[in-house]
Amino acid sequence: MVTKIARRPDNGFVQHLRESWKRDIEGWTCFCDVPGHGEFSALVFDGEFDRVECPFCKEDHLKEIDRKNRQLEFYDGLIKVNGVPADNVTATFETFKVREDEGDQVKFEDNLALKSVMALYESIGSRDAYAAVRNVTLCGKTGNGKSFLGAALASATKKAGKTVLYIQDSALLSQVLACGKGKGAEADQLRRRMEDYDILIVDDADHERWHNAHCAFFADLLIARNGALKGTLILTNRTYQDFVPAFGSAVESRLRHGKVISWIHGEDRRKPQKKEATA
Repeated sequence: MVTKIARRPDNGFVQHLRESWKRDIEGWTCFCDVPGHGEFSALVFDGEFDRVECPFCKEDHLKEIDRKNRQLEFYDGLIKVNGVPADNVTATFETFKVREDEGDQVKFEDNLALKSVMALYESIGSRDAYAAVRNVTLCGKTGNGKSFLGAALASATKKAGKTVLYIQDSALLSQVLACGKGKGAEADQLRRRMEDYDILIVDDADHERWHNAHCAFFADLLIARNGALKGTLILTNRTYQDFVPAFGSAVESRLRHGKVISWIHGEDRRKPQKKEATA
């Protein structure tokens, strides 16, 4: 709120404005009660003090508009360039909610998944071949938060100035099949491009989809990225027993060397919350 303190003596500038614009203009010392703003000088036209605006509030408002515009531009890039699903584009590690009220097992799995994906992020750029986390596989039912954590990882990676791609497993396979089932020069170019991302996130991964297409590209890509010390996050609705061994011993050993989380407990986060009955 802005209040008057005292009318300031006229000076040449105020008198010049009054004569030039033919308006009643007064100089005032005002006070804004927003913490840190305090006193400021203002011109009051024709007694309309309610139109006086604190310059510090105005500056803060413009900064907030600029911040929101840059945030929207960042989100737009995450969707259009990095492939993050729009419904999770605002996800961050900080806003991931560990379910405290669904039992110790659910709480344990939520914390383990969060800390494992954060460890993958923290390993970006590390040359340590053993201590760094190179790949994380989250195996679990729909609605546990796998895609949310994938989007949070993509956002954090991009903010850090690193390269990231979030891609659906079916979309990756479509690109591979367009290159001749992962063989030839075009497939090699695609593989090199996929190898180059600091973080690659593959959502809804399904080994049967690749087996039915008689294509080993996905397995070869995982091996190549691991050798290049790149980070890979795999999200799948399949169980650990179904998914991890299905790609063969070479891939399985690399996935086991990373972190494989069986995230199978807890209620579906996407389901609407039950409303308590009212009398």
